[in-house]
Amino acid sequence: MAVTIVKTLTDKDSTATFADQAAWEAVHGKCGGAHASVQSYSIAADGTHSVELTRVFATEDDWVEASTNPDSNDGAAPGWEMGALVSDSRE
Repeated sequence: MAVTIVKTLTDKDSTATFADQAAWEAVHGKCGGAHASVQSYSIAADGTHSVELTRVFATEDDWVEASTNPDSNDGAAPGWEMGALVSDSRE
């Protein structure tokens, strides 16, 4: 059963803006998208200082693994704050 998790990430600098995924990743890295348990991920930016991170996992166990053992080689040091869980769907 696939698990899709969507979260809002907000740059701590409220004046920062991000036009696309590449702009966000240049500053903040992949935010968990490169974890070995992630099947696919995307970062949707709209020109503000917040983005939506969508990650797809094959199983609930993969999501738990990524959540409890984050990948330290996933990009830049966090300069962002995790927002509310936007959606959590299981197929």
